[in-house]
Amino acid sequence: MIIWFLFWFQAMKVSLIAFVVALVFGLFSMGFLGIGLYYVNSHIFRLWFPPADQWHGDWVWPATIGIGMGWSFAFLVAGVVNHYLLNFQVPPLVRAGTYALILWLWAFVIWFVVLKFQPSKSF
Repeated sequence: MIIWFLFWFQAMKVSLIAFVVALVFGLFSMGFLGIGLYYVNSHIFRLWFPPADQWHGDWVWPATIGIGMGWSFAFLVAGVVNHYLLNFQVPPLVRAGTYALILWLWAFVIWFVVLKFQPSKSF
């Protein structure tokens, strides 16, 4: 059991550190990380939702803080996927691209869910 834990910890060391850093930064940035993640995907969200400067209501600030913190879990998922791709001897550039794609998609998914199910009169 301990050997298994040490193996996974060694394989995902960078992702675990990134998870903790992103989690803490998501809280202490007071929403800057969350809104930054929105702007990475804003070109897609403009198709369905109004821009961020038109949002109002009590849901906006907690959503940006929560999304910044929730995004940190994508590092754990990306770390596991990277570990399995490493076992299949996938080239480093492909693994890095997959890692970045997972981080980007997770930011898109959590923002889409929050925007889709926000209070109806908040835009």
